[in-house]
Amino acid sequence: MGLIARGIIMVLLAVVTIVAIPLTLIFLPLRKLITGQSDAVDPAALAEFERGYDAIKGGDASALSALAAEIEGFPARKDRFLCRTWLNTAVSEGAPETVRWMLARGVEVNYFDEEGLSPLQTAVSREDDAAREVAEILIAAGAEVNAKGTLDVTALHTAAALGSEDVVRLLLEHGADAGALTSDYVPERPADWAERAGREQIARLLRASASASPGG
Repeated sequence: MGLIARGIIMVLLAVVTIVAIPLTLIFLPLRKLITGQSDAVDPAALAEFERGYDAIKGGDASALSALAAEIEGFPARKDRFLCRTWLNTAVSEGAPETVRWMLARGVEVNYFDEEGLSPLQTAVSREDDAAREVAEILIAAGAEVNAKGTLDVTALHTAAALGSEDVVRLLLEHGADAGALTSDYVPERPADWAERAGREQIARLLRASASASPGG
């Protein structure tokens, strides 16, 4: 698959991250195109995922601990159905208690999954009430605010286009670089992403921040 096609797919999957898992399942063919998964569904893997998903949404420590004893690789690795990290599932579902529970057990916070998303990028792509709380938890656990994913996209780029102004301000407070450029055909700053998404207030905030930065 060519770089451009892969980039398009990555962007589509990044957008899907902001909605619930059922919609993510609709995009399984895209994930299979990237990862090479087969079309066959393993019933045991699906059942395992559903149990994990329910526990993640519930955020009950005893239920999560029981799964850790039963499911190999839970919560540190990927599930066997979507082949997605359990942490990214918890983050995408806006489950702060589960995210805290996972991080307390040493789950890695700095990585990029097959879609080129870090847990922090996944967190800030949401506008709901849990987004800031989850992002704060990840940053406190050592998430790298300026880490670059596919095409050098940062968490601030993602938040500029998809997240809330509150989350954008949180990232800036923690040293996010408003002048960071993507490595796409036309390099863009977070403010450019906000502007293209019709988010002028966030774009103005980011332009002001970039201007105030050294070299801005």
